[in-house]
Amino acid sequence: MAEFTRRALLGGAVASGVAAAVAGDRADPGVVPTAVGGRSAVAPATLLRASAITAAGDPWLPDGTHLRVNVAPRLGFPLHPFTAFRVDVAPWRASGADVMERPSTHVWLGPDLAVLKTGGGLTTTSPSDVRYLLVHGWQWTFRAVRCCFVRLVTSGGAGLRVDVLDPASRLPDGEATVLASRAAAPYEFGGADLTLLRLRGAGTVDLVEIVSTESPYIVVDPARAVSFGLPTGAGPWYVPDADPATAARVRVEQGAARRLGPPDRPDGAVVALSPAEEVSRVQALSDAPSGLRYWLDRCFTDQGTPPVDTSVDLGGGPVADASGSVGPMTALLASAVDPAIARHLGLATRVDPPTTASACTLWLVAGLWLLPLDRAHEGGTLRSLLTGFPPPSPVVSALHSRYPGLSALAAQRQAELRAAHPADGWTAVPLMGATVAVKSPPDRPAPPGTLALPPPVWRVTTGERRWTQRIPLRGPAAGGMLGLARLSPAVSLHRTVRVGSVNRALALVAHWDVDDNDSGAVVDPSVPGQSASWGLWRADEFGRWSDQAVVTAQAPPTAGPPTPGVEAEYQPAAPGTGTEPRSPGVLRIRVGVPGRTLPGRLPVRDVVGPGGAPVTLALLTVDGVEQPAIPVPAGATSVTATVAVRPFGVGETAAIPVTARLADAAGQTSAPAAVERAVQDPRSYPPLFVAPTLLFAADRDPVGDSEVGLEWSGGAWGYRVYLGDERRLGGTGAGPRCVRAAEVWGRSAQLTDRRRFTLVTPTPLHADPDGVVRFAHRLPGSLRDVQFVRVVPVTAAGVETRFETCGLTPVAVPSGDTPPAPLVRVAPRADGRVDVTITATGLPATTGTPQARLRRGRLANDDPEYVPVVQTDIPLTRTAADTWSATVVDGPATGLPAHVRLTWLAEVRYPAEPHLPAGATPAESQVHPAAGTPPGPRIASWGPASPPASTVLTPENALVPRAAVRWGSAYNEIVVTNTPVTHRFATAPYLVSVHRIHPPGSLPSATLPPVPITGTTTVVRDTVTSPRPQRYAVVVIDPLNRSTAPVYVQ
Repeated sequence: MAEFTRRALLGGAVASGVAAAVAGDRADPGVVPTAVGGRSAVAPATLLRASAITAAGDPWLPDGTHLRVNVAPRLGFPLHPFTAFRVDVAPWRASGADVMERPSTHVWLGPDLAVLKTGGGLTTTSPSDVRYLLVHGWQWTFRAVRCCFVRLVTSGGAGLRVDVLDPASRLPDGEATVLASRAAAPYEFGGADLTLLRLRGAGTVDLVEIVSTESPYIVVDPARAVSFGLPTGAGPWYVPDADPATAARVRVEQGAARRLGPPDRPDGAVVALSPAEEVSRVQALSDAPSGLRYWLDRCFTDQGTPPVDTSVDLGGGPVADASGSVGPMTALLASAVDPAIARHLGLATRVDPPTTASACTLWLVAGLWLLPLDRAHEGGTLRSLLTGFPPPSPVVSALHSRYPGLSALAAQRQAELRAAHPADGWTAVPLMGATVAVKSPPDRPAPPGTLALPPPVWRVTTGERRWTQRIPLRGPAAGGMLGLARLSPAVSLHRTVRVGSVNRALALVAHWDVDDNDSGAVVDPSVPGQSASWGLWRADEFGRWSDQAVVTAQAPPTAGPPTPGVEAEYQPAAPGTGTEPRSPGVLRIRVGVPGRTLPGRLPVRDVVGPGGAPVTLALLTVDGVEQPAIPVPAGATSVTATVAVRPFGVGETAAIPVTARLADAAGQTSAPAAVERAVQDPRSYPPLFVAPTLLFAADRDPVGDSEVGLEWSGGAWGYRVYLGDERRLGGTGAGPRCVRAAEVWGRSAQLTDRRRFTLVTPTPLHADPDGVVRFAHRLPGSLRDVQFVRVVPVTAAGVETRFETCGLTPVAVPSGDTPPAPLVRVAPRADGRVDVTITATGLPATTGTPQARLRRGRLANDDPEYVPVVQTDIPLTRTAADTWSATVVDGPATGLPAHVRLTWLAEVRYPAEPHLPAGATPAESQVHPAAGTPPGPRIASWGPASPPASTVLTPENALVPRAAVRWGSAYNEIVVTNTPVTHRFATAPYLVSVHRIHPPGSLPSATLPPVPITGTTTVVRDTVTSPRPQRYAVVVIDPLNRSTAPVYVQ
């Protein structure tokens, strides 16, 4: 179900249930000029609220009607004393032209806020029944109304309890704020905005009677007005009555409480209180350094600042123990929770009770305020809140007549403020509040409701053990003072003010937290003993106290020792040179033992926690290992211990946790206090051993760069790599690079200046999963100087091995130079092979012995890359200043194939670049070329290929063919053997040519078509003729068309 809010109560949540009843209400009786013309002239109760109570024989209040006004700090006090106009309300009459009315628009609601009926009475039968009454007053249409008096006329000895609820209560589930209650007839209530009532129990309500501030029959008589104002004289912001101080004293005397309340006498003893004693108490509260007179002076004496805008900086003033700032207006209104102070400040007074002939008395409390109507505020501007509530003109006229200087003061101040603050909309605004005093008071307030007590907490104190108990209060609650005392024996827990020779309790209020279900709380900060009970009382705004509510609590369990402070200082061991695990040092640990203190006092070192036994031991756990207990002497503020750290590897670092606890004489231990201290082994890793062997980077890539790749076994946490150029390291740059590398390498221990090197791995390198560290770095391909790589091991703590002890690894980018293309000449040999002469020219004079390689192929135009290499590493011999030559025999022992065109190409390269000086012995090194390539001389690249040289070997055929004839019936076959076989790549094939020879005079001789020789046996077929051939002549023709001598066969 949706929440039943104030807006719903006042604005039409039950409109459908009362619409019909509204239509039948009585006719407009007309408006008397001095009446509140058919609409409410009463300001919103959230800004200005009046209330009244009539006492007769009350144990707390003197007889009479006690009138009280509450104003919001945004309004503050008016420019003059409050003025209350008395209107005696006659009982209801059937004529209907009276202030008292019997409406037909009230709505009866069920416990779930469902509409039961409109108008009339109601009967409940069960003591557990709950009903709500939503009251509406004089109205011509259904809209918000303002009632200040409600009476329920009952019959039959009704056993009802009726509560007036705050319309803002969140029903039905929320806790309602009870403004007034009656448990027996008469069920009549006076106040402001009496809109919602709750009935509980069994009984019958016959009639509802109300007084609405919207009634057109309210007539104001200025002659029946009373005034009550500030106890201060005329000033820039106030027009007083005559002799305001005397008037204030008289108000305090006339309204003085009859007896001391629970804050002064929590034992319940009835101690009479005279008016003079109350006047003395108020005088003491006024004369105190931060008393009422102090705040009145700060609020009303500054002509340039209106009272609602004044502010006091608390630092250095009479409340120097506080900080920040506070508005004096807020301070004055807050102090008025004490009814006697309210009377002193002109917020309350005692007046005559209702007359015998009247049903009740309506009081209209009016004033003229100077307000910033347009100033922004989280609750809305005052113009938006106050528009539509003007008091009737007779009331306003009466104010100006009663206080002659009011009009001039208001006009002058309004003009000044509008000139100084034009945006605030300063305006003189008349406002009026209304309340009704009934002949009998409502029930005294109910005792404060309490919630479940939270666990108590031990208090830090010397001497007797004490504890603190917070008592939460059920909310929401109407305003008023609270009383709080510790019982058995009864001890008031209120602060006091000295009045003559006695101390009087100061008012106590609870802070009601809207963010915590409107709950409040009070606290007893210093409770002795093992248990305690407290009495709580609540007073209404007039000073009537409730009965006592009692709560009880036990002391908290015996407290353990206080949590210690712990500090750990790391003291490293000497660096050392070994690599075996060892302790990197010790931790010096200090355990602080808190002492008990009182605010403003030096610590008392009895070494005991709040509510606990004396501390006797300090318990340490270091890196998970419990240490021997440390005795704590009496009065000690701390104890210390030195603990060796577990063994660390070289350069290892770790955060060592240290946990400390305290143990007391009862065997209880405190909560742990922990700290971590970073510990590192101060040693560094041994350097890698390296050799002066010159290592070579990779060949240049298409971009023109070269990459050096190195690797080594990673035994350290990480490695930083530095790179230095030979020239920056003092090298000469002349001679073979291997010699230059050896020279700089020999001086590596002297190269201590890091500025000569470049750090190329700001983030240390770490070993791969296989335990190998791999380093790759790109270098310009044109670089000719030797580069030196210095690998420096580093620990996890960032400690590097001494720079100069880390050797240098020489690295060079391979030279990309190649010799010019050579020339090749080929000469056939008698054995079927060839002599190939390779000649290279244009080589530098300093070049060592170059090498050549020979390629042989079949075609003259093949790409050299596709011509097979037949000989390599052919040394060339210098034949002239810049000419190198070599002649080699090429071909298999059986000779090269005949009649095949062969091509020869040659390439030349410079000699390999040595990696060590001549005569040097290779040394072991932990740093190797990447991918496991062993170090060695750098083999130069081959130069461009020579122009091709071609030849064809044409040996004469030395074989004599053999032939035989196989005579046949259809054809004859001439079988030829012992002939050369044609090579498949020959320029032309060998052929067998057969000549048929007939006897003379028969047929002419003929030559058969030649047949290529493709194998060891060649068969030539001849068609049979007649007469039969005499014989055949067989001839072999070579690719050069040379024929052998004929061989005859028959």
